[in-house]
Amino acid sequence: MTEKTEKIFRPKSFSHSPDRNDFPFEELPLDLKKQKKKLTELSDIEKSVEDRVEALETVLQLVTAVDVALDRLEVNRPGRRRTDQQCHSDHCCINLIDRKFKDQETFICATCKEEFHTICCGFFSAADCSLITSSTKCQACRFPGQFSLQHKRRHIVKVRKTLELMLNEEMILLENAQIEKETLQEMFQQSSGQTLREMERLMRSMGCDCRAWYQ
Repeated sequence: MTEKTEKIFRPKSFSHSPDRNDFPFEELPLDLKKQKKKLTELSDIEKSVEDRVEALETVLQLVTAVDVALDRLEVNRPGRRRTDQQCHSDHCCINLIDRKFKDQETFICATCKEEFHTICCGFFSAADCSLITSSTKCQACRFPGQFSLQHKRRHIVKVRKTLELMLNEEMILLENAQIEKETLQEMFQQSSGQTLREMERLMRSMGCDCRAWYQ
């Protein structure tokens, strides 16, 4: 994003708005129009990261709910169970999962031709489910004789750890983006009034058109 810009004469006692030397992140462009564009870019980045954080949090909640349901299934823990239509998975958890996650998509295994819930075969996110095609197999057909309930739970633990790491990274990115945007916004606010008039006076003394700088 850093732009190469020409240096202009500026007295040491004067800072134009906002001061590029005070901005602790990327080097700011010199003119106000490009600085405003930079602020818009930071807002877009913030929104993009917020969307990714929200998506990761939703998937992590789903994976956690599946893990809790499989725990109940493994230890045959007592509790009220729903009577929703189970899929062909030996470890279908649709009747044990938190009610808000009970409406899950299904697909037909390309090998055994049976119907399975996406979450019962390790497809949790929208991106995961978008990869399902007519040639997609269930876990039992992909890993014959290997996918026990214990194996599935170990897999869930790995998925959770991966999601938690991804979420942590995105949260750091979000925090940095917010700090950048807020810092630049504060600098714009502080640049009003007397400082702006000094800049206009300086530009006129240099024979510059102030209107061109504002555009």
